[in-house]
Amino acid sequence: MPQFQKLPPQEVEMLLRGRGPSQRELIRREYREMLSEFGPGEGGIVTLEEEENKTTVRNRLKSAAEDLGLNLRFLRTAGPHIRFVIQEHSNGNGSHDEEDEDEE
Repeated sequence: MPQFQKLPPQEVEMLLRGRGPSQRELIRREYREMLSEFGPGEGGIVTLEEEENKTTVRNRLKSAAEDLGLNLRFLRTAGPHIRFVIQEHSNGNGSHDEEDEDEE
């Protein structure tokens, strides 16, 4: 008797599309994975490679944080660095969505 195995929905979708996740989705997963190690009150610094754009990396961090239900606060930095702190969730009025502008 043959053995049957039910495929997860993501795998079925990949089979139907005929390819794996897009480059954009792979990058998004990577950022989520990095941020998943942080909790409220913790922070980090990202050092950009020469070819990376500060605004792009910052937007990717922000999207990944939203996916994980985290609030990021960016701190002023000069040069190829982005500093951030994970804040407690706000009460829905956006009180923790303030961001300091980066010096370019």
